[in-house]
Amino acid sequence: NCVDFSDQESAAFAENVAVCDEQVLEQYLAGEAVGTEQIKRLIRERKLFPCYFGSALKMQGVKAFLVDFIRYASIPAYGETFGARVFKIARDAQGNRLTYLKVTGGSLKVRQVIGEEKINQIRIYSGEKYETAEEVGAGGVCAVTGLLRTFPGESCFPDCGNLRRRNRSFIFWGMRP
Repeated sequence: NCVDFSDQESAAFAENVAVCDEQVLEQYLAGEAVGTEQIKRLIRERKLFPCYFGSALKMQGVKAFLVDFIRYASIPAYGETFGARVFKIARDAQGNRLTYLKVTGGSLKVRQVIGEEKINQIRIYSGEKYETAEEVGAGGVCAVTGLLRTFPGESCFPDCGNLRRRNRSFIFWGMRP
């Protein structure tokens, strides 16, 4: 449910948030206020989608958005052992194969071996430009060179030393004369 977060002090706001979840609605109808932790939980569980209105060019509504982003955003907990998820494969201008991944635990270092392949370079992209890094920590998104047999959807889980296919898409098709 999309809820307008521009007037968070109104009764209409609390009611609109409460109808997103049965437990919160019961508490609201019992006379309890909707709390920040409940709103955080609803956003995290994708039951509530905050909506903000304004203009970044005119700096209208930007401050309120940033304040609430800090207030309601939940930082995920990452494990200490290495894990990563591949989400894209591309090539750079020189033809080098790039594996884009998100580190979901521990850290990824240059020259680290994953399966039978070694990470040659870690790149942190910003548009077309990038900076090289020696290490990327949990939660970081990067592109690496050196992995030649990876596919989008593969994951390196903490309990294994190699990449495994996590999701697989299938398209069945045929031609009839």
